[in-house]
Amino acid sequence: MQTKVFTGNSAKEALNKVKQELGGDAVILTSRRIEENGVSRYQVTARLETPEITPGEASSTGSQGFDDIRQEWSSLRENILALMKPGLRMELLTPRQKASLEYLQREGVDDEIIVSLYRSLLAEPGSSVLAPLAEMVGLQAWGYSAWQGRIHAVAGPFGSGKTVTAVRLALALKDERPESRICLINADCNRGHSRLVLRHYAELSGFAYKEAGNGAEVLRAVKENPGMDRFIVDLPGISCKDSLTGMLARFGLHKSLVHLILSPNYAPRQIKAMLGSYNCEAVKSIVWSKLDECFSFGTMVNVCADTGLPISALSYGPGLTDSLCAADQSMLWKLLFKRELPKGGAAD
Repeated sequence: MQTKVFTGNSAKEALNKVKQELGGDAVILTSRRIEENGVSRYQVTARLETPEITPGEASSTGSQGFDDIRQEWSSLRENILALMKPGLRMELLTPRQKASLEYLQREGVDDEIIVSLYRSLLAEPGSSVLAPLAEMVGLQAWGYSAWQGRIHAVAGPFGSGKTVTAVRLALALKDERPESRICLINADCNRGHSRLVLRHYAELSGFAYKEAGNGAEVLRAVKENPGMDRFIVDLPGISCKDSLTGMLARFGLHKSLVHLILSPNYAPRQIKAMLGSYNCEAVKSIVWSKLDECFSFGTMVNVCADTGLPISALSYGPGLTDSLCAADQSMLWKLLFKRELPKGGAAD
């Protein structure tokens, strides 16, 4: 183990010294801004560990080693960002640009995104923060034209409003094309309340309703209803030992289009854990739910920027009607910057 302190006139210079002397495997322990003879400088404490691993140990520690590398990289990134943030010269921005970035910081938008937005604004003096923000937060509005797959599944953690959102998505399609035929498939058969809710709403809305506890039953439900324009499958929540990829394989839905239902109310650590469980190529969009219960919406920016997934719909309110809107940029900015729900109401 080797620990050393490096000082530079800038964060980049200090980190370059770390890399030159200790190499790319160095772990950043601390980073801070210091004053030397009235001059602001940057100080980084780094450590290089070279543990001895015997050939027999290598295979058994592979997974743990990967986790360690990931944690070290996360720590390194946080320290780099901590060094960079004090160096952001907000006075170079226009008052409106500065106010926008400060607001996004208060809303919980990640430092990495703030730094990226800052650079974009510096590159184009006087420009709006909305342009670079729109590049990070993609939209693909829910509807027939944008989502042409016949089978769509909704996935998400327990309590995210997944079942109600499934019905709302079906109603939005019905509003778009009143003549369309839609079938709701309940794959969450082990939860009695969920079964009753989905069946009740399906009957009220005039949708076909089927239950399927496995892949064979899903296939049967689709084959027995050849005239349906869309199938919307309500998937069970995922336990900590499961994954969405495994669940879709069990239900024979690995080729379906999956929409992840999330609420901005979840804490950052919960969001990261959920995204790990629901990380799957089949997931094509995010539907943000329970927006009327949220106090801030920075999480929406963080998740979209991190995953690259577009937002397809915004869901809110207690009822079924007037409670879901296809994603729209104007609505999204009003929600993020004014806390204004899509139908004009104010978020709590």
